[in-house]
Amino acid sequence: MMKYSNYLTKIIKSFSYAFSGIGYCIKNEINMRFHIVATIFVIILSKFYDFSKAELIVLFLTISLVMGFEIINTSIETLVNMVSPEYNNLAKITKDAAAGAVLVSAIFAFFIAFLLFWDLDVFKKIFIYYSENIANLCGVILIIIISYLFIFKCFKMKKPKNNITLRK
Repeated sequence: MMKYSNYLTKIIKSFSYAFSGIGYCIKNEINMRFHIVATIFVIILSKFYDFSKAELIVLFLTISLVMGFEIINTSIETLVNMVSPEYNNLAKITKDAAAGAVLVSAIFAFFIAFLLFWDLDVFKKIFIYYSENIANLCGVILIIIISYLFIFKCFKMKKPKNNITLRK
């Protein structure tokens, strides 16, 4: 019974560490906040489409890949900054390549979104939906304002301290 309890505690701690890492990215990476906002708008817009399960799977896999690469990019940049605080060309290449991985995934996400969402008839339906109901339009305007504040004004960027503490 004791082993099971220890195992469960380790699992809970590992989830806590993972959420802490995601939280760090949200607080400190403007691109991560942008990806979150884009995801919210994609989910809102997807309600106007009759996507198949396969299309929804592609959509959510694409979202998770972009966010996952953003988290990996942040961890690589943080590690490189710790190991090489002064300018180093190899450190630059490492950070640029990690950022490039995010960019590639984001570009492909854009093209996938374009293929899934480009439908003039649905655009008209969306326009009518929001133009005929002032409450819905105000809701979208409010979401846009909150999104702007979340992306650009919500968190103050701060560099992490370089004290290394390893967890057990």
